[in-house]
Amino acid sequence: IDQRDLDGDGVGDACDPDIDNDQVPNDDDNCPYKRNLEQLDRNEDGRGDACSVFLVNHLPDTNVWDLASDENSVWVASSGGATYWRYDPEKDRFSHARHTIASGMPANVAKAVAIDRNGNPYFVTTAGLSVHIVTSGEWREVAFTPADVGQCARTPVTEMVDVEVNRKTNTIYVGFQGGIVYGRPGSWACWPRGGGMPDGTLSKIRLAPNGDVWAITSFGLGRYREGRGWSRFTPPE
Repeated sequence: IDQRDLDGDGVGDACDPDIDNDQVPNDDDNCPYKRNLEQLDRNEDGRGDACSVFLVNHLPDTNVWDLASDENSVWVASSGGATYWRYDPEKDRFSHARHTIASGMPANVAKAVAIDRNGNPYFVTTAGLSVHIVTSGEWREVAFTPADVGQCARTPVTEMVDVEVNRKTNTIYVGFQGGIVYGRPGSWACWPRGGGMPDGTLSKIRLAPNGDVWAITSFGLGRYREGRGWSRFTPPE
């Protein structure tokens, strides 16, 4: 009754050992109803790229919290760890790697990510701040002492919410609910909430191209400009 012949070769699909005529038998074809001679499967889920929506179906899970890009690289922070995507313009193709506790990452849940000028990603995870050294493949934790965070946090690991890196100066900005800690390991300073920036709970940090630091808080926006200090952008009453 069903006379469908997808590839138009005169052999009905019900009898055709190669329905899409891509020279790969149906039983071995990872996308049997669409021609894909190369059988690419870049997320290794058993379903060929020809049947997938590239990138959308290649993320570790649905809880993606943040991403950062650098030239042809993309780092993704999610509740399934960290995913690294590298684009090859010559082949018009992405390669990828996933990082979790199993590969040395301090935690499986990553909430924010930023990339320094050397291409190393900094991640805020449920275990605190860590950096992945791309050249060596190792993960390093960035610990904070009470003196490092000052008035910005009482419990740094649980109150950490965001991270940004100025790629020109390599200054790291770590957001806590109570303020922003900035600098480099071994030399940190704190901008506490209410000490110039709005006196609200911090949720996000963003860096402008000119180096301005923007803080998103529950009491509005704050902007820090070198030489001028903080300006507040609070909603009208």
